[in-house]
Amino acid sequence: KVHFLQLKFPRMIHPNRNVLILCFLGARFLVHGLLRTPTPNLIRRAQQQRIHICSSSPPSSNAFDFGLPSTWDLQSVERLDDFCADGSLVRNANPLLGRPNVPNSYFVGYDAAVAARVEVSGTSEECPVDQGAFVLAGPREEVKFSVGTTRAVIVTCGGLCPGVNTVVRELVLCLHNQYGITDVRGVPSGYRGFQDPSKWRPLTPESVRTLHREGGSTLGTSRGGHDTVAIVDALVQEEVGLMFVVGGDGTIRGAQKVAAEIRERKLPIGVALVPKTIDNDIPLVDKTFGFDTAVEQARKAIEVAHTEAVGFPNGLGVVKLMGRHSGFIAMHATLGTGDVDLCLIPEVPFPMTADGQSEEEEETVLSFIESRLVKQGYAVVVIAEGAGQDHLAAEAQAANARTDASGNRQLADVGQWFCGAAKSHLDKQPVCEADKIALK
Repeated sequence: KVHFLQLKFPRMIHPNRNVLILCFLGARFLVHGLLRTPTPNLIRRAQQQRIHICSSSPPSSNAFDFGLPSTWDLQSVERLDDFCADGSLVRNANPLLGRPNVPNSYFVGYDAAVAARVEVSGTSEECPVDQGAFVLAGPREEVKFSVGTTRAVIVTCGGLCPGVNTVVRELVLCLHNQYGITDVRGVPSGYRGFQDPSKWRPLTPESVRTLHREGGSTLGTSRGGHDTVAIVDALVQEEVGLMFVVGGDGTIRGAQKVAAEIRERKLPIGVALVPKTIDNDIPLVDKTFGFDTAVEQARKAIEVAHTEAVGFPNGLGVVKLMGRHSGFIAMHATLGTGDVDLCLIPEVPFPMTADGQSEEEEETVLSFIESRLVKQGYAVVVIAEGAGQDHLAAEAQAANARTDASGNRQLADVGQWFCGAAKSHLDKQPVCEADKIALK
C-alpha cells in the first residue's frame, strides 16, 4: 500500500503576449500553430473542451463577456499583424488546402480556443465564472509567410532532454514536406550560436532522417549566452522569417525578450517556443516529450533503492527525483514500481514531525516511516526535488538567491536534509534499539 499525499494542480506556463508557446504533439501542431492567422477577440460559448470566439473589436482588457453571467479570460497571443508595417506581410493559402488526404475538418477555425479548466458542472446551464482560456493551435486556411522562400531556424537551449532530436527532425520534415519551406538552418550551442551565423548548418530531410534514434541534441545546447539585440540582428542579417526555440523556463524568458525586440522593430519574424520539460508541468497536455523516459529511468533507481533497503535491518531507501514545481515524475515512477511506501511532491506541504499543539495524534512523515519499519523492517521514500522546501527556510532562501546561467532559481538540497532529519529522529526511537537506520 502506497501512502500518497494529495495532488494539486501543476504549475502553469502561460504564453507571453508576443511569443507563441506550443507543446510537442507532433510537428503538424507546431508549425500550423505558428502559421495561423490572427485570432478574433470575443469568446461566445463553451462546447466540451473547446471555446468558440466571435469576431469583435478588442475590448479594453483580456476579460471577454459573451452575454452569460460569467466571463472568459483569454490568454491571447499577439500576432504579427498587430505590429508589422502594412505590406510587410503576405497572405497565402495554406499549402495543405486542396490535398486529397487533408479534410476540411483538419483546419482549426479562426474562432477556436481551449478552456484551461475542462471540468465543469454537468447540470448547470451557466458557464463557469472567471474561466481561463487559451488560443487553440492548429492549421489555419491562411498563412502569413511566403512558404516557398521563407527561411527558418531552429535552436535548442538549456539542459538536455530525451526527444530533443525528435523535435528537430519533425520540424524539419513538416516544414519541408508540408509547407515547402526548404531553407531550414540549425543554430549550434543554444542562444550563443546566434553570434556567428556562418556556423549555422543546413537541415534537410536527408540529414535528419535517422536523427530520432540519437540521444542528446544534434545542434548542441548551452545555458546563458543570450544577447537579445545580437540575436535579432542575426535574424535580420540572414533574412530569417521563422524562429523555432526548444527550451525550458530560462529559454522562455530569452524568447520573450527576442519577441519584444522584434515587436519594437516591427519586423515580420515569427517566434515559436517548444516547451522542453520532462517534469510534465504544462496544463492541458497529457505528456511532454522526455517525460516517459525520465519515469523509466527513475523507476530503475527506485528498484535499486528497494533492493538495498530490503537487504538491511531498518533499511531506509530514499530516492530524490527531478520535479522543481510538480511531482509527476515521482508519482508515475512510484506507481510504476509498486515498491514505494511514501511519495512526497512539491504541490502538497507535509508535516515532518508533530507540532505538539494538536489534541489528536497527527500522522507525520517520520511517524509513518517508523510504522513501516515496525511492520516490514524497511521503508522506501521517493521525494521530488522541489518538495519540502518550506522545511529548509534558511537554506532555501540562500539557494533561491542563486541562479544558474539560464536565470533559474536554485533549490535547497531536500534529499540531503531529509536523510539527515530522518536518521537523526528514527535512531532514537524504540524500533531502532537493536539496529540503527541504514540509509540507502
